[in-house]
Order: sequence, then C-alpha cells, then structure tokens
Amino acid sequence: MDFTLALGITGCSDPGTQKSLFSRTIAKMISNPQPITDFTDVSACKPVRSYAFIFVCQEGNLEIGSLLLAASLKRFLKCDYELIAAVPSPTDIMGTPNELTKTILAEIGVRIVNIHNTLVSTTRRRKYHLITNKMYCLRVPTSAEKLIFMDSDYLCYQEFHGESRFTIPFIHYRTLFAV
Repeated sequence: MDFTLALGITGCSDPGTQKSLFSRTIAKMISNPQPITDFTDVSACKPVRSYAFIFVCQEGNLEIGSLLLAASLKRFLKCDYELIAAVPSPTDIMGTPNELTKTILAEIGVRIVNIHNTLVSTTRRRKYHLITNKMYCLRVPTSAEKLIFMDSDYLCYQEFHGESRFTIPFIHYRTLFAV
C-alpha cells in the first residue's frame, strides 16, 4: 500500500468515508498487485560495500563507553568503514564531553559531529528524553552505504568483515544475534 494513501485513510474523520476509502484501496490492491521485494531474502539485495558506525558521545558514563566502543570497533572492524561520534546539544542538558575524549576519538580516526536534539530543547527537558538522540544520529550524512547506530555501552569483541543481513534496509540487533 502506498504510504500517502495509508495516511489519507487513517486521517479521515468520517467513519463512512474512511470505510469506503479503505474498501477501494483493498480492491485496487487486489486488482492491480504490485511486485513486492522480499527484503528477508538476502540474495535479492545488493551487497553492502561500506559501513558507517555512529554512536552518541555525551558527558558522563556514555563518554567513557563511547571511548571503549570506538577502540573496540577500531580493533575488530575488517571492512570499509567510518566511525562517527555524535555529540548532542543542548549542552545545558546533555553536558559537554571532555576535550581529552574528543582528542582521543579524533586520534583514532573517529569523525566528531554535533547533533541538535530539538525535542529535548523545546519542551521536554528531562533526562528520559535523551533516548531521542538516537534518531538524530540517523540524520548524520555519510558516504557509506549502510549507517549503523550502536549504543555507547556496546563493545565489538570479534572481527567484523561485513554481514549479509545488513543488506536489508532496516534491521534490529536482536535479528542479527538470533542465530
């Protein structure tokens, strides 16, 4: 189903019109089926040639974790990759990573970018809203074919040469480690 059409159906305030639109949409889908790409069939997807691994680096425990994560990735990645540390703002809520942390990250080849969390900076100013930093990481531009977000409390502890399941457009880590 076309995403725009789905929004039109759910955004309709009149239940009769909504039901009619839904019926017409289903009829259209049945009468004019579109080819579906099965992204679970990895052989149908093109291989990933380059990866970008991004993580949040902010003051406190995540700062220490980001250093350990970056070092472990640097040690075990055996593919074409880029490492990116996202430093969130506003700094009055997120804090600022130590200059030594930024220097160490830069020395091991981590690109440091600033992200601005507008959700936290406007009306939501509590610590539990910090989880939204993850979605801003996915907006960071990169030339890599696949952008992978990693929590700063993760470590890479074995060689990574690439993974065929990363050819799927979106994948959750539990899918990767369900083997």
